[in-house]
Amino acid sequence: MSETTLQEQRQIQDGNLGYKQELKRVLTFKDILIFGIVFLNPIAPFALYGVINHKTGGHMALAYLIGMIAMIFTAYSYGKMAGAFPVAGSSYTYVERVINPRIGSITGWMMFLDYVLLPLQINIVAAIYANALIPSIPNWIWVIVFSVFIAVVNYLGIQATAKVDTIVAIFSFACLITFVAFAVHAVNGGAGTGTLFYSKAIYNSSTATFSCIVSGVGTAALSFLGFDAVTTLAEESVNPSKDIGRAAIMTCLIGGALFILQAYIGALVWPDYTTYPNVDSAFIFIIGKVGGQLLVVFCSVAFIVALIAGGVAAQAGAARLLYGMGRDNVIPKKIFAHLDPKHKTPIYNIIIMSIISIVGAWILSLETASDLVCFGAFIGFMLVNLSVLIHFYIKKRERTGIKFISNLVFPMLGFAICFYIWINMSKVSKIVGFTWMAIGIIYVMVKSGSSKNELQDG
Repeated sequence: MSETTLQEQRQIQDGNLGYKQELKRVLTFKDILIFGIVFLNPIAPFALYGVINHKTGGHMALAYLIGMIAMIFTAYSYGKMAGAFPVAGSSYTYVERVINPRIGSITGWMMFLDYVLLPLQINIVAAIYANALIPSIPNWIWVIVFSVFIAVVNYLGIQATAKVDTIVAIFSFACLITFVAFAVHAVNGGAGTGTLFYSKAIYNSSTATFSCIVSGVGTAALSFLGFDAVTTLAEESVNPSKDIGRAAIMTCLIGGALFILQAYIGALVWPDYTTYPNVDSAFIFIIGKVGGQLLVVFCSVAFIVALIAGGVAAQAGAARLLYGMGRDNVIPKKIFAHLDPKHKTPIYNIIIMSIISIVGAWILSLETASDLVCFGAFIGFMLVNLSVLIHFYIKKRERTGIKFISNLVFPMLGFAICFYIWINMSKVSKIVGFTWMAIGIIYVMVKSGSSKNELQDG
């Protein structure tokens, strides 16, 4: 779509930001924060524990600490842009408004990989864990059950999503507290290190190398994917200019603190990372060591529930990204900008993503889905960081005092960190990701050409 057409649309629409308010403003800061934390999954290290520890030479807690600090710069950028443009669409909206409508459209196209494939990825992982608990039910049935449940919750509206998120957050914290209590009791009783204060659980000079730790930071940073999703709720927030930015940063801080705690406690219980019976399920063995099979079952159920809730949050964010793009007619407006009359939810988007989750689980492996999610996400992160620099530092010329740091230094650090992680992704993710980008560029060019022809014909 051409810049002229976009400007004309904004002039005839209501509101200072060019859009008629159609989504319900019902979410408080607490609702948005819980949404972000559930999206991250408070017990995410359960799945990545062995992998990250092997990559980092036993420095998972340090990797999460560095990863948290790194992602906070990008979370800050999202908060700045959400305050300036408190509408649905997230990174697509920010780049479209600040840099260029076409680049914004391509950004939305790339974030499609993140937001739309993330529910698919979550469904695959949840189905694997559910099948491990109940082997008689195959994975594909679990995928369908989870996809339908997620779609129904999102159809009922953002308030229903918020209620589910709150319940799941309580359950996840109960699981984490129970595990920590059992672990502390076991360590105090002589298990593992035999002490709660063990510096090598953070840094061990005999196994630490710069390359290994940096490699682990890249993987750990993936656990923070989702903090940006809170910005997709801007049009349903009671006070978006104030609450969205705070929620994005607090999601990173709280999620990071929980990840570091789990990594540290795990290292106390099982200090030698080279002796895991199975790297992929290392944390299950740690849970079993301190609490037996009953605690393993409880934590596994909690992890599945947390994954499903993360799927609800992921789909809610994706539906609003597509809604924002559809409203601008970047993608067909009649489909993607349609809201259910009763619940005011983008019902067609929810149905489309549910179908993608079910069909995609048959086509894509977990590794491929994860690679594509990360490729799209970090492109969006980099462009949002650039948007802060362009909007505040260059266009608004806010450069003096602390604003020099907040509008130039922070976004450049965020961009550099995201670029480093992105450039070191797997070859497969780059091949598929760049192919998807090329398709998006062609689509946007064709769409722009059609808009110009319509204007000339008129």
